[in-house]
Amino acid sequence: MESPPSWRDGKATMESPSSIPTLKCACGASATVQISNTPRNPRRRWLQCGNSGCCFLWIWKDLLNEYAEEMVAYCHAGDYDHMQETIDILCQYLDDEKNEKAKICEVLDAKENELKSTIETLNQCRLECLAMKKQLEEVKFSRARLLYLTLVITVLFACLMFSGSTYAYNSTHIHEQHYWLIAALLAKYLRDRAGYMSLQIGYYKFTGTRALQVHHSHWQLAKYLERRQLALQSKIGR
Repeated sequence: MESPPSWRDGKATMESPSSIPTLKCACGASATVQISNTPRNPRRRWLQCGNSGCCFLWIWKDLLNEYAEEMVAYCHAGDYDHMQETIDILCQYLDDEKNEKAKICEVLDAKENELKSTIETLNQCRLECLAMKKQLEEVKFSRARLLYLTLVITVLFACLMFSGSTYAYNSTHIHEQHYWLIAALLAKYLRDRAGYMSLQIGYYKFTGTRALQVHHSHWQLAKYLERRQLALQSKIGR
């Protein structure tokens, strides 16, 4: 490679490429070293773009280290500012996450207490249901026994009324007593039947209401946890 020309009669000369530092202009061309021949700066070297004066690269060579140090310090300052800004953003994000976690923990504690209360209510409901079921069985047994007794008395009365073998059953007063007895037994049976039905309906209503309350509580907890998970996923995605 030929050496660039030197201008002895002018105010500047160009040195050989061996002394050119590894420096490139913003346009991509390598910088060249020029030598000043002016009385103010005799033999002082400077760097400029290798293109024909179309760029703004112009640095005194003896100040190159100082410029480089300033550029490095400027770059480091920019990196420091960027890192500090990133740290501030991360700290703010961490604080937000801590606050969000505290809120979620508070809500979860409240939901946990509500769930414990619901479980206690369910246990109490189970005991009440067992007691009501036992009462239903007792009423059912009593109703069956009353029905059996009514049928037996009715059959006996029919047999005695149509047999005509004794004088007691020819009396109108005895017939009325038997009629009233059968009517009382039937009324008691119907009353017990109505009480049994109302008790059974109350049992079904009670268990159904408790089941709906528990299902609604679990549904609210599941929807809240789903909303919190979606919010956290969207925040992480940002």
